[in-house]
Amino acid sequence: MTSFLSTFQPTTSAAFPGVTLPPQLFVELFPFHLVFNRHGSIVQVGEVLQRMYAGLAADSPINQHFKLNSPVIAIEFEAIREQSGCVFVLESKQNGIQFKGSMVYVEEQDAIYFLGFPWLTDLDALDRLGLTFKDFAIHAPMADFLLLVEAHKNALLEATHLTKELTEQRVKLHETLQQAKLATAELKAIFETSPDLYFRLRTDGTIQEYYAGKISKLYAPPEAFIGKTLQDVVPANVAQLCYEALTQVINTNALVTIEYSLFIQNTEKFYEARFFPFWEQQVIVIIRDISDRKQAEEANVLLATAVKHAADIIEITDAEARLQYVNSAFEQVTGYSSAEVLGKTADSLLHTTEDEEAFNQSIWKTISSGQIWNGCLLGRRKDGAIYPQETTISPVYSGAGTIANYVILKRDITESKRTEKELEQSLSLLRATLEATADGIIVSESGKIIAFNQKFVDMWGIPESVIESRELKQVLAFVLELLKEPAEFLCKTMNLFAQPDAQCYEMYELKDGRVFERYSQPQWIGGKITGRVCSFRDITERKQAEETIRYQALHDILTGLPNRTLFNERLAESLTNAAENQSSLAVMFIDLDRFKTINDTLGHAVGDRLLQGVAKRLKSCLREGDIVARWGGDEFTLLLSHITCKNDAAKIAQRILDTFKVGFDLETHHLHISSSIGIALYPFGGEDAEALIKNADAALYRTKEEGRNNYHFYTQTMNSKASELLALENSLHHALEREELVLYYQPQVNVTTGEVTQMEALVRWLHPQLGLILPETFIPLAEENGLIVPIGEWILRTACTQNKAWQDAGLSRIGVAVNLSARQFQQPNSVEKVAQILHETGLPASCLELEITETTVMQNADLTSGILRKLHSMGVRLSLDGFGSGYSSLSYLKNFPFNTLKIARSFLDSLAPESKDAAIIRAIIALGKGLNIRVVAEGVETSEQKDLLNSLDCEEMQGDLFSQPLPAEEATQQLMRAGLSKAFDCSVV
Repeated sequence: MTSFLSTFQPTTSAAFPGVTLPPQLFVELFPFHLVFNRHGSIVQVGEVLQRMYAGLAADSPINQHFKLNSPVIAIEFEAIREQSGCVFVLESKQNGIQFKGSMVYVEEQDAIYFLGFPWLTDLDALDRLGLTFKDFAIHAPMADFLLLVEAHKNALLEATHLTKELTEQRVKLHETLQQAKLATAELKAIFETSPDLYFRLRTDGTIQEYYAGKISKLYAPPEAFIGKTLQDVVPANVAQLCYEALTQVINTNALVTIEYSLFIQNTEKFYEARFFPFWEQQVIVIIRDISDRKQAEEANVLLATAVKHAADIIEITDAEARLQYVNSAFEQVTGYSSAEVLGKTADSLLHTTEDEEAFNQSIWKTISSGQIWNGCLLGRRKDGAIYPQETTISPVYSGAGTIANYVILKRDITESKRTEKELEQSLSLLRATLEATADGIIVSESGKIIAFNQKFVDMWGIPESVIESRELKQVLAFVLELLKEPAEFLCKTMNLFAQPDAQCYEMYELKDGRVFERYSQPQWIGGKITGRVCSFRDITERKQAEETIRYQALHDILTGLPNRTLFNERLAESLTNAAENQSSLAVMFIDLDRFKTINDTLGHAVGDRLLQGVAKRLKSCLREGDIVARWGGDEFTLLLSHITCKNDAAKIAQRILDTFKVGFDLETHHLHISSSIGIALYPFGGEDAEALIKNADAALYRTKEEGRNNYHFYTQTMNSKASELLALENSLHHALEREELVLYYQPQVNVTTGEVTQMEALVRWLHPQLGLILPETFIPLAEENGLIVPIGEWILRTACTQNKAWQDAGLSRIGVAVNLSARQFQQPNSVEKVAQILHETGLPASCLELEITETTVMQNADLTSGILRKLHSMGVRLSLDGFGSGYSSLSYLKNFPFNTLKIARSFLDSLAPESKDAAIIRAIIALGKGLNIRVVAEGVETSEQKDLLNSLDCEEMQGDLFSQPLPAEEATQQLMRAGLSKAFDCSVV
């Protein structure tokens, strides 16, 4: 039958030799035929075959009823179509009957025809199958019948032959099965000792077989898996991956590998599953724990990434130094790409001269011997630039023990070299600065001295052997020997080391009288404290100067007595103690009777010597702990800190009066002077310093009223004076609205030309009952109650209006000077107010000069500076009134835009040709001329003062000697006369 079936070709029809048969005749010729399409569905079934298998129906899957027994593969359309015309054996899945015949592909129908017969070994089988010979008959035209009979005969012979072959194959299959069982046992033994898991699955994911060695980390008993589906034993996402792999294996009949992870005991584990196709639509799965491999792979990736992106250059060469790998840093630093350098020798990228060739040979000798080489080489960039690189070359050995590679680490140290150079320059500058500084400096770290300058050694006199030991303890021990209070120094030093971030500033006195200050702070490097820096400065002279300055600030220069400031400090301290101890104290106010007469008659030099003599006698009258101070002028104050009764103070007062009974011998003068004393007791005469002084002054006033040269204790009846002042203050509130204030004008005169250079506006109060009141009486009241602001504005407006009237009348264009009080000056709108008044009156700003005192300047220097500069920028002239009497800082003249300095009138009170006052005035005048600042002496009352000031090169003066302050009408007449001729003949005044 083989020869018969082999005549069929995969063409549009099959033909017997010499006979052409259309495909539709196959139904009649082969009662056992079967037709199925590309989708594996049965299209047509032969009559006898359909009778043998009642369930065999069209549209049912062929694989549901038959399987291919030879060859052993699945019934797949494409595979069979490619072997159209070949012999196949179909086996019934119902009863195991095999059918042998040809598979023929018919292109027009895109279907495969199976044309065969039951494969029987004897005729008895016909009865068992319910078949008769007629069922094997081929229904065909008579012309072809004989050929078909012959073919059938041959087919039976072929079937007999094939049955014999099949018997032999079954014997071989049995032997194969025995070998398979042995192999299965061996395989099972392998799985018992393997860390892997073995599964056999059906296509629906059901686990049919499971093996796992007990050494496997994944071991579980078989009942945990067998009979269960994938989704029963693994998470849904893993089950989905497995089903996709199953489908792919079934469809492709090829190996599929997947990877997945599971969390086992809170630890993520990674697994590899390999799916193999197996017999009869089954799949073998072998699972392996690859967590270690994954970890190693991740480590390798991390290492590779680190190497690739390392900041330093990394090169790997072979044993001949040919480059095999370079990282990204190499490309960035050198400008070469890896493709440009791989295969080249590493030294080809170095800058090498003939002199360096031997050096490079020594490097090669070192590394080829297996040693690591470290050093600095010069690299060459792609653009030809040469740069230094810190290099380490390490050999890498192969498994055979020979050098296989070299790993070269390089770092571009161009910036660090530049930094080193800059650092060296900085250190050089620091060393020079360290030696040039006036301070002694020492730097320590962990008990060692790491730096010091020669000044430190010299100022402490440290022996060379001690300082060269570099031991901080030795130096400290030497220093302690020189100090008056070594324990304090040592304690604070130990505290510094106990608190590394602490800073300190202290002063220490040495046994030889010198005073050193120490400033210490931690040394920070890289955000960490590494040591401590101490600087020492010899401030002996400065301390002496400070003591002198403090003494001068708190003492009267003329008498050496405490001044008002120190007296107030001591009084405040004594009041605190008295309040705590419930004790008493007394304040005395002393005024020298008729001192002004002596001073004016005999001159300030005699007056000064008299004040010095008075001071000595007052000191001789005090008890221990008492204090006497010069309050000002010829006024003195006494503080009796501890008294038990009123009589204690009276005794001291009487002692003072008695001591003045003896005259004073002052060179050629023998003078007698008395004093008037007012006493206030604490707490009855006042509970605070201000009240005590005020009440002592009131008692002094009573003493003078009653004839002087006596003393009085303060009583409340003395408050009448205060009542008078209160009434005066009440009247002052209405003075402005009642137009009781008037301005007087006093000229400032150039004594050389006799010309009036400026008029100063001075306020007076025409009180309806008390008459003309000078500003010394009511301006302090206005300052206290705030009336000074509206009064000051009125003064400024009136003065500007008057000056504008003078100019409109054709008088010479001169300035008008107006005093600004501190309170008025510091008003927020003071500048705007001045500008407004100038605008409203029409007076040019250059014709206005504003006078402020040193006290006003010092109250708020920053605020003052801003206001003065704004006024100056407007064109207003500025004058510093009473220069030299207060703080008298030259910084005023540097920082503030003053146009005029007015010498304090206090210097004129005791002015003499060779006096200190004269020296000070001369210095002020020279200073003004040097700074191009106008200088005016005020309060000139005598020709002697005028002549002496003129000899000191003072050209402009103001005072009663030239003209008393005049009302506006008289001042106008004075200016009109000045327009015709010189206002003053200064040669005769």
